[in-house]
Amino acid sequence: MVVSELRAAVVLLAAETAIGSCEVSLMLCRTGITTFLWASVFALPVVCFAQEKTGSVLWVSTLNPEHSFWAENLRFSRAAARDLGFELEPVFLNSDQGAYARLLDDVAADPRYVGAVLPNLKNQAPGIIARIQKTGIPTVTDVIPMDFGLVGEPRRTSAWIAELRTDEEENGRQLLLRLVESARTRGLSGEDGRVDVIAIGGSRTDSVGRARLRGFDAAVAQDPMITVRQVFHSEQWSRQQSARILQTAIRRYPTTTVIWSANDDIAIGVIETLWEMGREPGTEFAIGGIDATPEMLSLVLGRVATLTIGGLTLHGAWSLVVLHDYLEGSREWLEDGVITISGEIIDAGNVQMYVDLLVADASDVDFLRFSAVAAHGESGYRFAMRSLVETESGRGAEGSR
Repeated sequence: MVVSELRAAVVLLAAETAIGSCEVSLMLCRTGITTFLWASVFALPVVCFAQEKTGSVLWVSTLNPEHSFWAENLRFSRAAARDLGFELEPVFLNSDQGAYARLLDDVAADPRYVGAVLPNLKNQAPGIIARIQKTGIPTVTDVIPMDFGLVGEPRRTSAWIAELRTDEEENGRQLLLRLVESARTRGLSGEDGRVDVIAIGGSRTDSVGRARLRGFDAAVAQDPMITVRQVFHSEQWSRQQSARILQTAIRRYPTTTVIWSANDDIAIGVIETLWEMGREPGTEFAIGGIDATPEMLSLVLGRVATLTIGGLTLHGAWSLVVLHDYLEGSREWLEDGVITISGEIIDAGNVQMYVDLLVADASDVDFLRFSAVAAHGESGYRFAMRSLVETESGRGAEGSR
């Protein structure tokens, strides 16, 4: 069994259940960023919720669409843009700081843009925020948080209107604690309950990667029966890098039974490599990641992976909801401009619901119903993956802020 077969099964299911066909997205190239076409097999179909277009919104990824997290983020962002009346213009930066600066300078002179959804990049928050203020275009930051100690917090009176963030330290902590618990339950620990762990973090220059590892360290401090054999880093957050790391690590530390991965792509690279080595990741190891990508969900469903933590792939869509409300004049919901969204732990007990969401039920999503403007006086944003599969017609209960 290989991951490519699972991927094919998920794609086939998506093809059988989705209305419409795949989209092809042309990436911007005004700033010297490489132009390319990207076919999205998981593209959401155009549905009846679409609003009349009100203007273009710049959407930025720090990496490229080969990273499944950003592919999923764009998929949901496109669906939200259609429902909310925006023309989404995505750009993939491939970690190019210079291209980011040139892009924001160009956007400032382009009257088409009514808003932007932007991440931090390699600790460049001061320069990014300065350029956001210069553009004057309402901007929501997300995914990779800004350093509030350096740049302050967003305010409704400035171009930087809001930031969506999650507690990445808690995500990293919960991931390790749940993996260790699973290992002990399945007999993958020593007689005294001791568990040997390998960790593969993300980029050391990425604030998200550092935060998740701080959570990992907190979990280790919390449980004295966890033995950390070594912490590695996949600087590109990639399957290829994690595969190379795992080949060395598993031979160096043969008693390892828990493999903590900073994202799903790293975890999938680990699983693929274990299969190639003739090992059984679903029975010999407890493996988990963060992002809840469709491929990882299929691995959790098949009990090959133990768990994933989801929610961040929807931040682009939620950011567009906030931007929509701001442009519609509904700004009281932003309060201090910081909206915190909890990660969602997905394991064998609840994974089917999320698989249904990401494959079968995605075309039923109406992102307009999460708008404060459309809520007719209800307070709070209800931003969560699980809320997409609930059947009530209204926006419902409050969310985290």
